[in-house]
Amino acid sequence: MALRHPRSVADVVVVAGYHYPPPRLAHAISALPAVPLIGTVLRHTVLPPLVRLSWRWAMKKIFQPAAIAAPFAQ
Repeated sequence: MALRHPRSVADVVVVAGYHYPPPRLAHAISALPAVPLIGTVLRHTVLPPLVRLSWRWAMKKIFQPAAIAAPFAQ
């Protein structure tokens, strides 16, 4: 319609869903804390140190290209 009647159309918005995401290792890893016994062990032993180690890297990725906001930098 936009090509046939350009004067009748102000803008075109194309909307598409992400219906079939490809399997990724990150999805499997992020689901581990939800597993009943394994998740409890991970949440109380392995994950806290990993979060502390990766915090600065994650904040750089989130705020890029801007500087890390002061409340998050602490």
